Amino acid sequence: MAQDDDNKIHLIDTVDNASRGDNAHALLHEIVKLLEQLLKYDEPSHIDLRAIPLGQEDMQMLADVLGEGDINAEVLEPANTRISATGIPGVWWVVQLDESEQVISEFIEINYCPEALIILSEDIRDGRQALKARLFEADLELKHRTPKP
Repeated sequence: MAQDDDNKIHLIDTVDNASRGDNAHALLHEIVKLLEQLLKYDEPSHIDLRAIPLGQEDMQMLADVLGEGDINAEVLEPANTRISATGIPGVWWVVQLDESEQVISEFIEINYCPEALIILSEDIRDGRQALKARLFEADLELKHRTPKP
């Protein structure tokens, strides 16, 4: 099952026997469709890997076919989230962990940039104010250190 930002659910045809990589194969075809959707309509999507019966071979096939990218990030709040670029641009592997490092969710995100890395406008405004205050303090300190002619 894939879910996009508008909480639309995309059904993925799965098979009962998840041990041979059959579900991974279907999932990879769905990722192709979701990449097309991102490019054509600018609509990101998510695929909840926990909602699909995936065996060891499925997970290995996904990892092998998607490959590894050059970006890894960790977001510590509100939940510990590890984000890895795959070898396919626009496809991200996202894992959320609880306090004891147990996986609580795992999904594939199809997006230009993972949502967890996008900063909200209000946070940027708060950051700007914090930087202005720090700059003010730094300016005061500089004035006190600089000898007057």
